Amino acid sequence: MGFFSRKKDMDAALASSREMMQKSLETLDQLQAQLQEQQATIEAQKAELEATKADCERYREEAKRYRTEANNALKGARAAAAAASLPEQKKAWVTEGIPTLPNPCNTYDAGENAYLLYHDKSNRSEFDNYCTALENAGFTKHCTEEMGLGIHSFYFDRKAVISVSFSQHDQVLRAVVEPVGDTKLAPLGTICDGTPDSAKPCFVQMNDHLNDVVDCGMSYIFRLSDNSFILMDGGWDTEPIADALYNKLRALAGEGDIIISAWFFTHAHVDHIGAFYPFARKYGDKVTLKRVIYNYPGESRITEMGDEFVRGYVRNFRRTLALFGDVDVIKARTGQRFHFQGLDLDQLFTYEDYMMPRPLRTFNDTSLALLIKTADETFFFPGDASETMSGILVRKYGEGLKSDIIQVAHHGYGGGTKELYDTAKAPIVFWPVPADHPKTGAPRYSNPEWSPITREMIRDHATVVYPQCEGTKTFLLPVRDGKEI
Repeated sequence: MGFFSRKKDMDAALASSREMMQKSLETLDQLQAQLQEQQATIEAQKAELEATKADCERYREEAKRYRTEANNALKGARAAAAAASLPEQKKAWVTEGIPTLPNPCNTYDAGENAYLLYHDKSNRSEFDNYCTALENAGFTKHCTEEMGLGIHSFYFDRKAVISVSFSQHDQVLRAVVEPVGDTKLAPLGTICDGTPDSAKPCFVQMNDHLNDVVDCGMSYIFRLSDNSFILMDGGWDTEPIADALYNKLRALAGEGDIIISAWFFTHAHVDHIGAFYPFARKYGDKVTLKRVIYNYPGESRITEMGDEFVRGYVRNFRRTLALFGDVDVIKARTGQRFHFQGLDLDQLFTYEDYMMPRPLRTFNDTSLALLIKTADETFFFPGDASETMSGILVRKYGEGLKSDIIQVAHHGYGGGTKELYDTAKAPIVFWPVPADHPKTGAPRYSNPEWSPITREMIRDHATVVYPQCEGTKTFLLPVRDGKEI
């Protein structure tokens, strides 16, 4: 009985196992069927994805084509608008009795009532011949200056001022013509607007409120030995910035009057020119502004770039300037030299140096570039120099750009090139930049990887760097002594 009982149990267990195996096989078949179904679904999804990718690529190409067409249409519309504005401007242009350049000669809008005569593939003989033609036409030579590979002569008669230039680096002969009532010529000899030897010369990089609104802005001050001031730009269009600028001038002037011997504006971007407007409204009657030096592009060029925001500041500049009373306007032209008390300034670049039969690509191409020599130190201010402008400066001046002190171009946002910085080789760097963006908090100076070309310049050439975000810095000259006040 025991044997048969065990056999019966074993048969039952075997039957149970067979039943379980059958169920497992059925489950496996079901899983295989599900897997095949899922694979079919995946293949369908892959096919759908490929079709979607093809659609996306087609849409991307169509969008690219539409964007290109729209940009071309916009450029065409701007060029047409610029061309349409020229006849109206030409009504005010001085043309009678002005000798023409050799052919081919083109005419371009050069801001306000000025125009540029341009002759490509020229030479020094054609420059000399044109200067002779001006003298034969009754024009008086004001001066001739040679800078780098360029030569620059300035002429005037009772109607017009003409700035003539030629440079070997691009072999272009240029002549800027403007009504004599619109500009003064750069004074010959030394300018003294204060009391000689009444102050210790100093240099200021402003910071107060300069980056409350945006992550750019530039404001510099030189106090001269006659206790007058040279200002460069000023910063954004806010009252706190204007107040800080006035308060700094007031403190540096001591008991004396605030005399601004010259206010240079590198270009008309609001983070450079903006503070001028609240400063004029609030303090125009509290300071003496002797001269203002600038060069803004004309209506047609601004139209060409599509910068409506800039247009308003440019249009209102002369009206705002009137709040200071009688001020000499000197339109900046390449080749000008200014001799202040203990400070010499060379005008290295104005946007006519860029202008050829092509539009301005960026408003930063309209920046001035200045070389200043004072207290046995050379300061190089490239403003918001673009890559194109940097290349022109290097080709024209070469080793003449070697400096003791440099202002970082375009706040470190590109523009200043490695070639430019390697040519200047400045050991002292002033960097008009905030630590972080005031609104987004995105790191600027605080990020050691930001602005790589500037960082490389600092690594290769600098011994000391003064970023704007570290606060307003005021140095007795020479700066290399590091004596802050």
